Amino acid sequence: MRPACSCPAPDRGPRHRRHSQAPDGSGTGRGTGRSAAGSGGTGAELRALRLVAVTGGRLYLDEQAALQSRLRTGVRLLNVYGTTETAGTGAWFELAQLPGPVDDPEPLSLIGTPFPGCQVDLRDGQVYLTPADGGDAIPTGDLAALRGDGLLAFGGRVPDRITLDGRTLDPHRLESVIRGHEGVGAAIVAAVPGFAAVPRLVAYLAPPAAEPGWPPGAGLPDIDELRDFLADKVPAEERPRAVVRLRALPRTRGGREDREALPQPAQAVSRHTVRGSGKYAGAANTGPGAVSAVIGCGALVLGLVARVLTWIIWPGSTDVTGIPLPWAFLFQVLYMVECVAFGLGVLFLFSGRRRMLGMGHGRRLTTAAHVSIVYLLVAWWPQDNFYRLAAKQDWPQQAALVYVFNIPLMIAAAIVAYFATRNQPHLFDADD
Repeated sequence: MRPACSCPAPDRGPRHRRHSQAPDGSGTGRGTGRSAAGSGGTGAELRALRLVAVTGGRLYLDEQAALQSRLRTGVRLLNVYGTTETAGTGAWFELAQLPGPVDDPEPLSLIGTPFPGCQVDLRDGQVYLTPADGGDAIPTGDLAALRGDGLLAFGGRVPDRITLDGRTLDPHRLESVIRGHEGVGAAIVAAVPGFAAVPRLVAYLAPPAAEPGWPPGAGLPDIDELRDFLADKVPAEERPRAVVRLRALPRTRGGREDREALPQPAQAVSRHTVRGSGKYAGAANTGPGAVSAVIGCGALVLGLVARVLTWIIWPGSTDVTGIPLPWAFLFQVLYMVECVAFGLGVLFLFSGRRRMLGMGHGRRLTTAAHVSIVYLLVAWWPQDNFYRLAAKQDWPQQAALVYVFNIPLMIAAAIVAYFATRNQPHLFDADD
């Protein structure tokens, strides 16, 4: 049983402390709550503080309790709900409104009760706000549910709903359940097009703000651990097929979670992916084996194209007339391997960098390693053709070929070696 969230100042165990907002604003805290609770103000300013209002997005109950614990006794912390179009109209919640302890605060975000004079209505689960002057009810696009204690619980946003295989999914519910994992501080679930444009459910996870583990992100689950955690909590079709571990969720300038800025996943599908019929049979065929087959076929096709271009650009460079067997055959195999390597390099140029970014080595080093690998694959085709046609005693041309091809090959190999042996600074799948 996790520590209960009670009012006004509950006994908070490790699960509450781990969600305390960092002074630099990292983690899942937002807006005013961060600056007021952080260390940026003077002692006199903090002693004069009486009220903190947090707005801009969903605030989970354990986050609110953690922020409350960092404030001086007597300071009120309000989770304020409203929209830009209805300034002054909305609802508010503070821990003192709870009638008793809450055993599982992680998945719960409370809107609370309406402002005095305002009215909050639920129509088919959607929130409508009516101003104090009695104007028309304004739809917010948000979902909510009325609890037995009279408080409104946030249920996500209508625009965020996901349609997957003809089924509509409210990601907020799944994201809230995922936050129950000990190593997860924040989560966003999105439908991301995979191989052959088949959408799959991807979970974007960020660690708690005060995560003690090393390296950073060590506590975040991989896809198999996450699916095992969700096994008895959500239906199989609602469990993510991939995980992207982030240092922090992307946010807009206003502090809201920015679902449009989520990076593309770089991980393979889960070992739980099964073959055969079913709702995800199409996604099951998009695993590493299918991708490798497509890459191999593409490399062969591009290799044949390169072979034809060899006869056009360097006529006679692959002529083995007069060379006895088996050496003539071995040379022809070499020429074809060079062409296929060129095809692989072209494919890797357009598809490799995104996967390499998931290795956590930073964008600059990853870009350098990506370009180096491409060069190591494509350079042999033009290099050997130039060498075979160059006169052995043409020293200017021989020197030019060495400096154009050989020395860059050495540099590229050194970059790839450094990239492969460099210690991973973190376990995140994408950089900020």
